[in-house]
Amino acid sequence: PFFYRDTTGSGERLFSELDQVDYGAALDLTYTPERFADSALTLKGGFAASKGERNFTARRFGVRYVGTVEDRELDPNELFQTETFGDRFQFRELTRPDDGYQANLSLLSAYLSVDVTFLERVRSIVGVRVEDSEQGIVAASPYANEEQQQPDGDKTYFDPLPSAALVFLISDAQSLRLAYGGTVARPLVREFAPFLSQDFVRGIGVQGNPDLRRTYIHNYDLRWENFFSTTEVMAVSAFYKSFLHPIERVIIDTNGNIRYSNVEGATNYGLELELRVNLGRLTDDLSQFELGSNLALIKSNVALSDEQKSVATSSNRPLAGQSPYVANLSLAFNPTDTELSLNLYYNVFGPRIREVGLGGLPDTLEEPFHSLDVSAGWRFKEQWKLGVNMTNLLMQSVLITQGGELAQRAERGLSAGVKLSYEH
Repeated sequence: PFFYRDTTGSGERLFSELDQVDYGAALDLTYTPERFADSALTLKGGFAASKGERNFTARRFGVRYVGTVEDRELDPNELFQTETFGDRFQFRELTRPDDGYQANLSLLSAYLSVDVTFLERVRSIVGVRVEDSEQGIVAASPYANEEQQQPDGDKTYFDPLPSAALVFLISDAQSLRLAYGGTVARPLVREFAPFLSQDFVRGIGVQGNPDLRRTYIHNYDLRWENFFSTTEVMAVSAFYKSFLHPIERVIIDTNGNIRYSNVEGATNYGLELELRVNLGRLTDDLSQFELGSNLALIKSNVALSDEQKSVATSSNRPLAGQSPYVANLSLAFNPTDTELSLNLYYNVFGPRIREVGLGGLPDTLEEPFHSLDVSAGWRFKEQWKLGVNMTNLLMQSVLITQGGELAQRAERGLSAGVKLSYEH
């Protein structure tokens, strides 16, 4: 039977206000001395400073259920009738102690790189970027019904981010590139703040975590590429990524509520194939068509700490959000002597973990989604252009499954837009 669900968010009205200010400055310098012998040298350096501040407040009003368990199964017209409303519900302010916060992110960075070409066929790019960052958050609400100490987040990092690349020019059209780079990914404010938001479609809560750490990523790749012309290329890449403390969405209870959390580590490795070519190479009749394609095959695995293994439903799984494959295909039609262009785009990704299950709860999976989009443009006057875009022509649904059962179906539908632009 249908029944009234007495959980956080049921029968609530939320009012919120957010103010954010971001500001910063940067300076970049490049120095190229005169060519000497068989070498070319370019020096680059610079620094940047930025700061962001966000103030957020929210108030919740709604009802608390105080009736019997049996009354929850009543017909809505009877359950909510005016005469007995006060016997089953109490109208009150439901603002939580964490319904508000002040967040800030400060970043100071500097970099230096050396680009050297020697022996005419070998290019070396070596550099380092240093980042000094501070991310903080203080949770507090002046409207909460109860006082409760809220966890505050204050994280400071000093990150050297080295990078190096060697490019071998096999011929005028071919090159081989070996590269490494260190990068970081910081939690978004909604992931960092302890504020509890609602996913009204699925009827669950999503809460941030002020204990989150930033993710450090080591990126390695080997890439061979062959340029047939200035617009055509064939490339094959092998890559490996090592993550320290990646962030995932975790299911924390049987109601499906979500919280952001770090895992100890993860690795991604795989192959990527890319091709962009004019079909006129097959026959002159197809010279107005250009084909583009990209395929990535990825193997991913997480590394859990002993504590995380003790509560994990599965300790041998891919990193959340990572598909085993991603494919893109595009076809462009640009008839000569016209100002008309037509583009067709196709994309598909493999099944990926959306939220990680703990304590025996199965993971939620986002099933493969096939999308087909089309765009067209026509410059019918020198300064006028007409554009038409249509997305999701296949009308496929977004499917979320859990334990082999359908948990959510979202109908994205078809979207279309027309744009008329004037350039002076």
